[in-house]
Amino acid sequence: MPRVFLQLKFACTQRGTLIACALLLASIASLAVCMQSRQPDAVATVDQEPAVAVAAPAPAAAAPPKFQAGLPGDFLERSRDAFKAYPEPFRVRAGDRKQSALLWQAVLLVATGKKPHGKHYTCGPQQTGDCVSWGQAAAIYYTGANAVQAGNASAIDDPYQPALYGIARVTQGGGRPGCRSAGAYPSDAAEGFREYGWPTYAEANREYSGRVADQMGCDGPPQELLKKAAARAGGDCYPIRSVDELIESLQNGYAGTAGIPWQPGRERNVSGRIVTEFNGSNQGGHQVAWVGWDGERQQCIFANSHGPDAHSPNPGDPPGSFRVTLKTLEWMLQNGEFWSFSSVPGFPPQELDFSPLRPKSR
Repeated sequence: MPRVFLQLKFACTQRGTLIACALLLASIASLAVCMQSRQPDAVATVDQEPAVAVAAPAPAAAAPPKFQAGLPGDFLERSRDAFKAYPEPFRVRAGDRKQSALLWQAVLLVATGKKPHGKHYTCGPQQTGDCVSWGQAAAIYYTGANAVQAGNASAIDDPYQPALYGIARVTQGGGRPGCRSAGAYPSDAAEGFREYGWPTYAEANREYSGRVADQMGCDGPPQELLKKAAARAGGDCYPIRSVDELIESLQNGYAGTAGIPWQPGRERNVSGRIVTEFNGSNQGGHQVAWVGWDGERQQCIFANSHGPDAHSPNPGDPPGSFRVTLKTLEWMLQNGEFWSFSSVPGFPPQELDFSPLRPKSR
């Protein structure tokens, strides 16, 4: 027993105040227990910071597909030779730079096996160097949809891109470029459209893939598919050499293709719309389709086959499309190869109503 307790017990016995001493001893015992409970544990501990939840790293964004040049390096030289067969300027009916012609209005009003009513036509994504066929298919579809709305055609269907690629490279192109090279000449694609027509997805009875495109680009489309394509032969194509010719084509419902050096640069806002500048590095040749003219903003709209998220969206424009200013369009015409497409021989004037899709005022 500790010494302090013995002394207290003796004092209490001597004075005879047992009850008071008992209370005092109980208080001291409680104090001892309390003091002992405040002593540190036998094992020393280290103060720790409260646990902080560490967020899992965000998954890396999917890398955009690697650009595949789809035009041979000498496509512009070949285009100059091809254009000699069309010496006269493109003429349908004089256009007006202030008037908009957004050809996807007619596209939204038609339905096909792969495109429901009210939806945009899907241009891409391509899976190999077959941009020539994707740009041409978009131009065919837009042109056909506007012919339907003008009352000059009964229906439009879905062009099968691998067969267009094979026609451009083999049937019309005679094996240019060779099997181990990607791409095709825009002039061969345009003239092959006129001479051999084009088949549909339903006639091909198979889906698109880069592998099928490469196969048909090497061997050409199967003969039975070429026979079905011939039912749509006899359309027309014509070179476009100036901004006014391009606007005249669009305002009469004829879309077209543009084979250009692919060097998109930064995007910027011009008059309330995002435009792409072509001041980047040249990645090779690429073909797109021109499908609209915004007369209020003096901007041209192109459908690109790199997929619906390839460019920043603009209100109402087709997914994956991009806009350029008048200045950039002039550069593209000077450095590229532009073709317009018609579903019938020649380019007859067409009365089209673009009023529902006139761009809204800023």
